[in-house]
Amino acid sequence: MNFIAKTLGAICLSTGLIAGAVSAQESNITALTPGSLSTFLDGEEIAYEQSVDDVGDPKFDVDYYGIEFSVFYYGCRDNVDCDSIQFFSGYDVNGGIRLSKINSWNKDNRNARAYISDNGSVWVEQDVFLGQHGLHPDDFAKAIGVWTGVQKEFETYIGW
Repeated sequence: MNFIAKTLGAICLSTGLIAGAVSAQESNITALTPGSLSTFLDGEEIAYEQSVDDVGDPKFDVDYYGIEFSVFYYGCRDNVDCDSIQFFSGYDVNGGIRLSKINSWNKDNRNARAYISDNGSVWVEQDVFLGQHGLHPDDFAKAIGVWTGVQKEFETYIGW
């Protein structure tokens, strides 16, 4: 093979790699629009309902193979162009969980935080910063896996 053919082959190969990197980046899960998350959930065949929260930002109620939680959007400008999401789950325990128990949970857990609401329910949540470029779908799936693991541990911890 001559020099020109090798050079053209290298240019075509590197152009293809760059194009592949761009299209992989385009499929990242972002919070810029709710469409990114709905596309991911549809592709994974995960049940959800999409709505808006009290201030008009996107909200998802997700049934992740029997594990139910909500996804709230944060850092939004005019209810779009958000930069982060929050996985959230709440439990009506009729004030049956003491603050010291929740404080102990928070001390021992890195990935999520819990608290007692004004009405005595307990809540657990985990923030995920997605920025402008988001997370690769594989990494986002792992983030959901971490969240659902934390959620199940919390439910056990509070005797749910």
